Amino acid sequence: MSKKIVVPEEMKKAAIDDWYIRGRELSIEDRVDSVLRAALGWLADNPIVPSSIDVTEMVEARAAFDRPPIAPFFYAVEWQRRMFLAPEPEVPKVSDEEREIIDAWLKRYQKNGQRVGLVGNAMAGDLIQELEAYRRGREGK
Repeated sequence: MSKKIVVPEEMKKAAIDDWYIRGRELSIEDRVDSVLRAALGWLADNPIVPSSIDVTEMVEARAAFDRPPIAPFFYAVEWQRRMFLAPEPEVPKVSDEEREIIDAWLKRYQKNGQRVGLVGNAMAGDLIQELEAYRRGREGK
């Protein structure tokens, strides 16, 4: 699964402005080159600084190697790789009871151990309602 890339709004604006100012007079190859130069020029003037959380994650990633790479090179390359990645969405914790509800719900859509049809948004909505009802019941106790 590929990760979602987030482009800063000001970087997009620099690329779009370049496209409109110079784009019409250039070949496609030169247009792409010019737009990328504008975007990277914006980045050079406005470096994206890693947060303390980003730094902590990179330190942990480096420590996972049996023979960690040389630190400055590793961090430079790793930050270059990470700086435009969208943050991972928070995944709610599922209790054992909720897992049982999910498993029972999924079994309704199985025949001989195989899923029957697609579990679409409407069906997923039913599951969400069931879980919310369970949670409300627990909170009421």
